[in-house]
Amino acid sequence: VDGIATTTLTQVFQNPGRRIAEGTWILPLPAGATADDFTMTMNGKQVRGEVLDANRARSVYEHIVRRRRDPGLLEYMGNGCLRARVFPIPARSDMKVVVRFRQVLPETAGVHHWNFPLRSAHVNGRPAKKIHLDLAIESQKAIKTVYSPTAEADVVRKGDHEAVVGFEQSGAT
Repeated sequence: VDGIATTTLTQVFQNPGRRIAEGTWILPLPAGATADDFTMTMNGKQVRGEVLDANRARSVYEHIVRRRRDPGLLEYMGNGCLRARVFPIPARSDMKVVVRFRQVLPETAGVHHWNFPLRSAHVNGRPAKKIHLDLAIESQKAIKTVYSPTAEADVVRKGDHEAVVGFEQSGAT
């Protein structure tokens, strides 16, 4: 909205194995972005997380894992990256992680730029099974052009001040 982006990212971790699993999720944030909401959902139960510095997060995480509870901790790990340790991921089950971050979009000659690094959806070096992106754009000024370098993106104009962009890819690389 008017050059301020609110991005909500949802990622689902699947554990096809027969034992409880643990995962580490790393999200590179765009320059100047700030995370302000984090939740984990397992077996229909949503846990609101906290954002802590790396040392405090590690200490709390290790204490909670010893008790085999879901920590719901998001830590800043430097270089603009966030890390969440995802535990426990029950056997033959899923864990959903949702993080929201906000940023002032960079602007060049009146053009605002929003991007999402698709490689951040990789888990253990493997691409996500499916990526789905919905982007809503609103501006008090008339929107002249909406451009995506990804040919598969679908752009729908909703008048002079709104547009919607959709993108879906299976087996992303």
